[in-house]
Amino acid sequence: MPSPEPESASSVANPPVALAVLGGWRRLAAWPGALDALWPYALFTLVFVGYWLVGDLYLNVPGEIHIFRIEFPLALYLFFAAMHLLRPSRWRPWLALTGVFAPYAVHDLYWYFFNDIPEIVALKELPELFIAGDWTLQAAILAAAAAFCYVVATQVRYRWSNLIVLLPGLVVLTVLALAPERIKTAIEWGAVWINPWIKADNAALNGRFTIALYNESKRRIARRALATYADNPARKADDDALVAYLKSRVLDDRPVFLVVLESFLDARALKPLRERNDILDPEFLRLYGKYWGYSVSPTFGGATARAEMELLCGIPSLREFDNVEFNLFSGRRVACLPQILARIGYDTLASDPYIPSFFNAQRAYPGMGFKEVYFAQELGDRASYLHVRSREQYLFDGDLYRQHRAFLEQRDGGQRFFSYLLTTYGHLPFEVQMPLRIKVKTKEKALERVVNQSYYRSAALAEQIQWIVKRYPRSLIVAVADHLPVLRAGPDTYLKMGYMNNVAEAIYYNRLLVVRDGKPKKYPTLHHFSIPDLIYDYLTDGAYCRDYACALPYPYDKERLRERYRYLLGNAVLDPE
Repeated sequence: MPSPEPESASSVANPPVALAVLGGWRRLAAWPGALDALWPYALFTLVFVGYWLVGDLYLNVPGEIHIFRIEFPLALYLFFAAMHLLRPSRWRPWLALTGVFAPYAVHDLYWYFFNDIPEIVALKELPELFIAGDWTLQAAILAAAAAFCYVVATQVRYRWSNLIVLLPGLVVLTVLALAPERIKTAIEWGAVWINPWIKADNAALNGRFTIALYNESKRRIARRALATYADNPARKADDDALVAYLKSRVLDDRPVFLVVLESFLDARALKPLRERNDILDPEFLRLYGKYWGYSVSPTFGGATARAEMELLCGIPSLREFDNVEFNLFSGRRVACLPQILARIGYDTLASDPYIPSFFNAQRAYPGMGFKEVYFAQELGDRASYLHVRSREQYLFDGDLYRQHRAFLEQRDGGQRFFSYLLTTYGHLPFEVQMPLRIKVKTKEKALERVVNQSYYRSAALAEQIQWIVKRYPRSLIVAVADHLPVLRAGPDTYLKMGYMNNVAEAIYYNRLLVVRDGKPKKYPTLHHFSIPDLIYDYLTDGAYCRDYACALPYPYDKERLRERYRYLLGNAVLDPE
């Protein structure tokens, strides 16, 4: 009789694995005094295994026993270190458990709401998150910070042995900082498999802490290489050739307007609201309803700066060097759309009615080539035509457009300018600031506020476009949403409500409107990073996309743009000239 084939790791049932891990505790507990010392670690193991099973089920990836090769020892060490650092009390095991598994919960909540895996570098975004968040998020951050400070002040034992316990963790962090390739190699050796396409699989199969270290090591390795990408004579020659080409082709003065609509949602793309033509302004629908298109954003529910970089630089947000590429900009000018237009004689104007430090915009905008940058005067320390009614409220689109129109009417200069306008009104918590006129029957409470916002915003956008067309009949207007608003259940809300009939990447589809010389034109689906090519093509009366390889078709192979991505960001991090 042939012997049975050995059972593969992936076919091992999860409950027997859990029992095998826990089986040794009963024997160890028989030792005198061992129960008091070991029960917290038994509790930790139970929670770890339970979280492993539930978490992997939630991520729709079957649990793998390989998670016990790196993730379990790493989490166990963190629990042991916390137990050693904390004063003896009945709360010590529970505080230590909280310290280990709170990051797990934050990780999975981030995935739940944003359909993405957070990385260590995202900790730099906490100030922006706090500033932009609603009061509940701000309260949660303050409460977590206060709890952490309380524990550090009252529950931690400060003694020399702490250094010995913390030494392994400090060694790992030091190696991560100085030799990240060693961390990357070690994890690749111990991991069951690293999926190069789906980050959620990596977290589920190999562990949250493990993949956080792995992603940070990859980011540090890539960032070290940035300087080598900056000096690229071929790319610089391409930029000079593009400038010369545009100078010879762009013969008349045509202003270009790019309006980015924060979290704008055309709720008619949701199945329950598909027949509701009353949820957008009727005048807007009459003039532009048939010409709505779609542009695919790199982000869902947040990180507007990633969408901005694509729209302004014509490169995909690959996050090879930072979670948000805006953080890399030093203010040094790089060959993004505003800089190219500035080199052919355009005035380049950026208007952002928010805080200059938000996502490093005060350096990123000049670095991209904007000659004039305006933030809300009440939220910064520089002169500006932009004013907000309240520091606690996002400026309504209509008020922003009115201020922008008055600014252009008083502005000295001709019509050869590029105006970039970033709206903020659609930001969380979706405060309408006006009477609710649209009723939406849904369990998603925020959806009704978003729909009412969109109604008022579409009316304001129609008024803005009509003013531009009347004053600048030969002009290009591009209005595009940065990303969809994040609702209560994140991507699941859109999935359950059949957004865009649940096509592939549906949650990244955002509304796009293009008006050329006063006439709206509907484009097929584009990427956000296609917009600069669309603008160059307009300015050259269609010659640009005949002579250059435009990135207009969707889907477009992003790998074809990786070299330019590295080149632009390699220059962006250098000291300003």
